[in-house]
Amino acid sequence: MRLIVNADDFGLCPGVNHGIIMAHENGIVTSTTMMMNGYAIDEAVELATHYPKLGVGIHLVLTSGKPILTNHKTLTNEKGIFKSQHDLLNHFDLDSEEVYRELKAQIEKFIGLNLVPDHLDSHHHVQSFGDLGEVFLELSKEYRLPIRNKFKEPFSYGLIKFFDDFYADNVSVEYFTKSENKFFQYESVEIMTHPAIVDDDLLKLTSYNQNRNKELNVLVNKEVKKWIDVNQIELINYKQLK
Repeated sequence: MRLIVNADDFGLCPGVNHGIIMAHENGIVTSTTMMMNGYAIDEAVELATHYPKLGVGIHLVLTSGKPILTNHKTLTNEKGIFKSQHDLLNHFDLDSEEVYRELKAQIEKFIGLNLVPDHLDSHHHVQSFGDLGEVFLELSKEYRLPIRNKFKEPFSYGLIKFFDDFYADNVSVEYFTKSENKFFQYESVEIMTHPAIVDDDLLKLTSYNQNRNKELNVLVNKEVKKWIDVNQIELINYKQLK
């Protein structure tokens, strides 16, 4: 089995940035996705250049912080920041053309920093909201980039199997070591993670905070790394899928 362990939210804050690097250097994280509107995006860009084995994609954002472009009519609230995940789930009213322009701007910002993305995914899985899946697939084709298999109706072929349940109460060493049958029925798997060192910025920016340090501890755990070795799991990033 080939396994991608992706750490979301690179660039959100310093604690997330350094937690991801620790989970890559000392653990099983092979891949990350960068939030181009993140509070600590400049630091994330600098770190990305120093860790060439860490695959870096783009974490496309529509539900957190400020957009890259201005004068949106449907994407932002009265304060000029993105509508929340809760708002969109209760009342989805985003214009697909506005979404396309904003997400394209995020991709172009990444490329403009002399970084080469290896895949796309989305913050809060917004690619599964409303009709946005079509926009994400259009951008995936336009930039010839693979995209996380998290749509309203996930593909049964063409994309690797995606697991988003290493989260909250499911964060444990046993998630990996007791899940052989769950993962091994697939040739290639991606597992979503959110490792971080909890800092003041993280506490202010997201309600999912303390568990991120727990995730970090699991991802560098010796038993998890032993499970990888014993089962001859090939740790890869999206570049190596090509």
